[in-house]
Amino acid sequence: MVAFPVLLVVSSRCGTSPVLEAFVAKVSEVKTEFHRRISEVQAEFRVRISDPQVQFCQNNLVTVT
Repeated sequence: MVAFPVLLVVSSRCGTSPVLEAFVAKVSEVKTEFHRRISEVQAEFRVRISDPQVQFCQNNLVTVT
């Protein structure tokens, strides 16, 4: 994440460059897609573990009492 702010500083010091602007835009796009996909995977994981987790808790509750 350090590289992204540095690119913005370089861009502001050296003027604008279409190539640099395109690169920064692409990095931002990839970062957004990455975080979106991570959120999807986390949500899917929560769904997949919720039923076994409930069953585990119920089984342990039954065996403890």
